[in-house]
Amino acid sequence: MDQNMTTFSSIGNTLPEITFEETDETCEKHKVKLINFADRAICPVCAKELTQQRERELADELTKQHYSTLEKRKEADRPENYIKKSLLNDRKILTASFDNYETTDEETKKNKEMARVIAKRYIDGEVFNTILSGKVGTGKSHLANSILSAVNEHISPKQKCLYVSAYKLLNELRASYRSGAESEDVKGNLVNLCNEAYLLVIDDLGAEVGSKNNQKVAASDNFDLLNNILENRINQKPTIITTNLTADQIESIYDDRTRSRVLAGADMSTLIKFEKTKDKRNRIEF
Repeated sequence: MDQNMTTFSSIGNTLPEITFEETDETCEKHKVKLINFADRAICPVCAKELTQQRERELADELTKQHYSTLEKRKEADRPENYIKKSLLNDRKILTASFDNYETTDEETKKNKEMARVIAKRYIDGEVFNTILSGKVGTGKSHLANSILSAVNEHISPKQKCLYVSAYKLLNELRASYRSGAESEDVKGNLVNLCNEAYLLVIDDLGAEVGSKNNQKVAASDNFDLLNNILENRINQKPTIITTNLTADQIESIYDDRTRSRVLAGADMSTLIKFEKTKDKRNRIEF
């Protein structure tokens, strides 16, 4: 074979022999003969160095991406950011605070002040349930998130806070039945999501079982899900519950076990009632 020919034999004879022809030119940097490749003369040492450089750059980029992902996960796992995992249809409620809560009458003023006191008690470490009850659109959810937001911002050390819709919780579980997913795994994930939170808001209790006028009894899967969530929270972690139901309606819909867990640690100082406040939401007049 010509001494000016460089040969690369195929592996296992599966590819034809590839031969590169040396030229009379020499690489000024490496002092080796250039070879003809793809209609141009290249230095084999330069080509190798370029390949190695690109491999290092790719490795560096992959390393940066890896650590960037870890940082994002670390940031997401910070207790004060846990609230972003909230499970609800309209996430605008998470912007609700004491600052943007409008008081329109004596009842809303009194309820706002009660909510502020409750938030301070939670920040100081007290454990009890808060119930906000009243008709649709009176501001229960707004005040519930105001308490949650204040605790999320001011409690020290930082704690995980979460806002979930009772209706959304049950829908997630029922969706697992339709999709063929392991419903017990889904239920376990929902329970873990809620019970990792130090302070939990369960919004609109009762909406998940239908019209309160029908006095419909909550389904067994709803009992199980609520009880599993509330079971480990009793005397351990505080929970805020909003509902359109009256005490009598709660008694007719839920079993004794669920009712006792809903009302755990609650008393008249932690019961915020909207009895006279009108629907604050925008209405279409016709």
